[in-house]
Amino acid sequence: MLDSGVVNGNRNQPHPRLYLARFLVGSSELTLVNVHLPATGESNSNPRGADEARRQLLPPSIQETLKGGKELLLLGNFGCGPQSSELDLLRKEKFCALVPSTQFTNISTRSPQGTRCLDNIWLSRSLKKIYSGHCMVVREGLTNPWIPDNWSWGGVASDHCPIVAELFVDPSFKELSRTSVAGVERGDDFPKHER
Repeated sequence: MLDSGVVNGNRNQPHPRLYLARFLVGSSELTLVNVHLPATGESNSNPRGADEARRQLLPPSIQETLKGGKELLLLGNFGCGPQSSELDLLRKEKFCALVPSTQFTNISTRSPQGTRCLDNIWLSRSLKKIYSGHCMVVREGLTNPWIPDNWSWGGVASDHCPIVAELFVDPSFKELSRTSVAGVERGDDFPKHER
């Protein structure tokens, strides 16, 4: 976890916890931060606190990570669209949102095309170079007949759609040697969707 376990008097955290993970993919070390922030439209019991919370949507602990991270992805529920002023800190640090605000990321059985753009993937400047430009919001196959939908069945597994983005990284020396030993060649025999 990126944040400490500091809580206020009500035993609630003032900011949602951020989860940080590091992965070695090929020759690149990627740092992922998973966020789940409250929606900016949610009501707050303290009106003065609501304005302050909107200005500081991202917890202070993430600022050091943003400045120090070279190959950094922030992904998850940001609670607002990518053009929102609450995310100015990300734009200031030269991060790029992959999902535009016109593409909705929420889903329900009443509104299968969604109504808001709350979820996103933000890339650091160095990762923009390996981003293929291919990003999509998955909307198919998200319902199940066994999931309740109010007083009916066939609901959605989550009100957030999965987001898929394609990045190309250089393979490491170990991966190259393992591929050549196995004799696997990537040609036109594989369909485009099997990447």
